[in-house]
Amino acid sequence: MRRYTKAGWASIGSMVFLAVLALCGAWTGTAWGEESGVKVSGEVQHDLAISLRGDGVVANMVSYRLSLSGELGGAGWATPGSVYISIKGDYDLQSESGKLVDLDEAYVDLYFSGADLRLGQQAVSWGTAYGLNPTSYVNPMPNPTSSPGGAGIAGIAGAGGLELAGLPVPAVSATIYPSWGDVGLVAVLNPRLQGVPVPEDVQAGIIQEVAYEVVRQKNIPPQAVTPSADHFSAEPPESLTDRLEYAARVGTRTGNWDLYLSGFRGWEDHPVLWVSMMPLIDSSTGYLTGVRVDPNAAYRKVTKAGFAASCTWGPYTLWGEASYAWPDRVPELDDPNNITFSSNEPYWQAVLGGDRTFGDAGDVYLMAEYIYYSNGSLLVPYQFVPGKSEARHYVVGTARWQPAQDHQLEVSGIYCMNDGSYVAMPRYTYQLSQSTSLWFGLALPGGDEETDFGGLSDARSATVGVKLAF
Repeated sequence: MRRYTKAGWASIGSMVFLAVLALCGAWTGTAWGEESGVKVSGEVQHDLAISLRGDGVVANMVSYRLSLSGELGGAGWATPGSVYISIKGDYDLQSESGKLVDLDEAYVDLYFSGADLRLGQQAVSWGTAYGLNPTSYVNPMPNPTSSPGGAGIAGIAGAGGLELAGLPVPAVSATIYPSWGDVGLVAVLNPRLQGVPVPEDVQAGIIQEVAYEVVRQKNIPPQAVTPSADHFSAEPPESLTDRLEYAARVGTRTGNWDLYLSGFRGWEDHPVLWVSMMPLIDSSTGYLTGVRVDPNAAYRKVTKAGFAASCTWGPYTLWGEASYAWPDRVPELDDPNNITFSSNEPYWQAVLGGDRTFGDAGDVYLMAEYIYYSNGSLLVPYQFVPGKSEARHYVVGTARWQPAQDHQLEVSGIYCMNDGSYVAMPRYTYQLSQSTSLWFGLALPGGDEETDFGGLSDARSATVGVKLAF
C-alpha cells in the first residue's frame, strides 16, 4: 500500500477542496449568474490508467477546470465587451505530483464597429484543420508523451482527430472586418513563459547516443567520455523586445471556400540542440586520454508564411493548410566539429483532410487526415541521425458511432507511413446524465522500438474515467 507524506495528503486535500469548490460553483452558479450576470461553468474529472504490460496503475489523475464569464457594458462603459477567466489544476495520486492551481485563459474582449479586440492570456486558433494546424503559429504545443501513463498519447489521436491544444500566451489580438473578408493581427508579449522543454528521457537518450558514437569513432573506452551535463538547457530571451512575437492573417470567402494567407515572426516552440566535443590530451605524453562532450541548446526565432483553405462540398467538409518556415541561423549547427540534432534549413508543414457525418441523426462520423512534416518526427522534431533530417508522413483517422442516445463508440488512430508505427485509441463513452459521463478506453501504440510510436510501448494502457460538467 502506498504511504503518503504529510505534504502529499495536503496536496490531495487541496485538490478535494478545489473540486468541492467547483461543485459548489455548479450548484450556486445559476442563481449567482441571474443576479450578477456572471456565468460559472467547469468540469471535474478523474482518470485511472492501468498498464497492459503488467506494471499496475501508471496514472491516477484528478483534474478540474473552472471558468467565469461576464458581459461589459451599461453605465460607465463606452464600448461593449466581455470578460473571461478560467483556471485549472490536476494531481496524480500515483506519482504524487501535479499543479493544483494554474491560470488557463484570462482576457477581455472589446467590440468596436467593424473590429474586435482581445487583451490578455489567450489561445489564438487560426488553423482550418483538426488538432495540429501549421498556420496556428502563436500558441506553443505541449509534448503529448510527457504525461504519465496513457494520458499523454491519448492526446495524440482523440475523439476529434489530433486534439493537441496550444498553451495560452499573453497577447493582444485584433480582428478587423472589411467588406471583402477579415484581417487578424496578434502581438504576443512574452511567449517563452510557456517554453516547450525537451522531454528528459529524450535528452538522456541523445547524450547516451553521442557518448556511444564518440567511443566508436575515437576507439576509446566508455569511461573516457565525460558529459559536462546530463541534460540540455536553453534559456529564454531576457529582454521584452526579444520576447515579442507577431502574427497576421488575411481571409476571404470565394464560393464555398474560406481562404487565408498568414505570416509569423517569433520563436520556435522547441530549442535547437547540438553537442560540442573537447579532446582531453595528456600534457606529458601528448596522447588522447578522453573526450568531454558538452550538450547545448538555444531558442531561435523563425519566420513563417502559410496558406489555409476549407469548404463544405455536399455532405463533406474539406480542409488543407501548409506553412513554410525560415529559421534564423545558429552558427553552431553548421560547425562540422559539432554533433547536431537540429538544422538551419527551411522546412515545410502541411495538413490535408476531410470528414463526413452519416445518418439522419448524425450517429456515424468519419474523419481522415494526412500530415506532412519535413522537419522530422511529429513527437520530437530532432534529427537522431546527425546531419540527416527525414521528412515524415502520417495518416490520422477517427470513426465514431452513436448506436443510442447515451452510448458512443469511437476509434481514433495515427499511423506513421515512414516506419509503420501507430497508436490506436478505441473508446466507449456512456452518458450517465446530462452532466456526467463515464468512459473506458485503450491506448495501443505499436511498432519497433526505434520507430516514432513504437518507443511508446511502455504506455500501453487501459483507462477508465468519469467527468462531471456544469
